[in-house]
Amino acid sequence: MNQDKTTHSQSKFSPREIVSFISRGEPHYVLILTAAAFALLQIGIAGYSIGVGNQTIQIPFVQRFADGGLYAKDVALNKTIDQYPSYAYRLLALFYRLVDYKIVYAFFHLLSGFLLALAILHASLVLWSSLGPGLISLTILLAGHHRALAGAELYVAGFTHTWFSFPLAVWSFVFLWQKRFTLSLITVGLLFNLHALIAAYAAVFLLAMYVSSCSLRSPMRRAIPRIGATSSYGRLRW
Repeated sequence: MNQDKTTHSQSKFSPREIVSFISRGEPHYVLILTAAAFALLQIGIAGYSIGVGNQTIQIPFVQRFADGGLYAKDVALNKTIDQYPSYAYRLLALFYRLVDYKIVYAFFHLLSGFLLALAILHASLVLWSSLGPGLISLTILLAGHHRALAGAELYVAGFTHTWFSFPLAVWSFVFLWQKRFTLSLITVGLLFNLHALIAAYAAVFLLAMYVSSCSLRSPMRRAIPRIGATSSYGRLRW
């Protein structure tokens, strides 16, 4: 009887033990569950919409790639589509041929939020060996639809390839911090073909971090990383 009580009492976790377990990030399914919960919670708090922002022109792009007969004589659309050098619309068109575009966009919006949360938590583990800073970052991001937070939205209620590119940008930083340079450069290369502008900001930041690790003389060693980090992070949401 006493042994059963002891076993039962040991099976319970105190709040402090639960927080400690989560902050250690072990095992990996804790990361996945936390990122999934964040993605669902963010949509629940900030909402989700279709047909907002750049979607008014980007959705016709997807439809055009999915069905070559659509908008065939639309001069404005056919000229504009050449100004968007991204394979995102062609990839979305593959799914559009199977299901309605509203389902495709909703799925990728949720997937983007999940991957971004996962990338942030991964960065937190790499830099601080704890999920604590990552959870703080996700808490701030939950309020990302409020302009008062950063002067511009950190979260947009409608899916675009910009939203999907953020996880890749964060992971390119993480791979560099892990000294996995080839993988970091490959990630930025893929990002350039997805969203060239976000990739350019990421490349500037990666260059700044690389230069900061070189044996440059002061004050150049301190100035270049700060300039690069400011220019890349300051315009990341443009």
